[in-house]
Amino acid sequence: MYKNPETKELKKLIEMSYVLDGNYNTMNVHKLDKFYDDRGIVVRPDYRGYGIALEFFKARRLICKEHGVTMTGAWMTAHGTQKSAQRDGWETVVTVDRDEFAKQMGVTYEPYSPTSIKYMLARIQI
Repeated sequence: MYKNPETKELKKLIEMSYVLDGNYNTMNVHKLDKFYDDRGIVVRPDYRGYGIALEFFKARRLICKEHGVTMTGAWMTAHGTQKSAQRDGWETVVTVDRDEFAKQMGVTYEPYSPTSIKYMLARIQI
């Protein structure tokens, strides 16, 4: 999927995403032929609180609907995206303890980050 990441930080981020992805296989669990997945939603800190994440979720639903995809998912690692996803009707299917994951991966998180990382799914009405 990723070709020759140039920095050790990017290599670690990719490794972390593969480890998280091993926690849940949406295609198998829900017996799907197609599914849209990504690494979450990111909004610049100085633009947070304006509903931008909700707009991203709306756009994502429209793209899924246009392509006949009935479910989409992402790992949500920030308070704002977790709350916005909940407001948009996403459901949490996996919760990973932040501190345990950090220890496993040999990384640290900022103290203000959520205590859990959530894999969340949205069902799309076609």
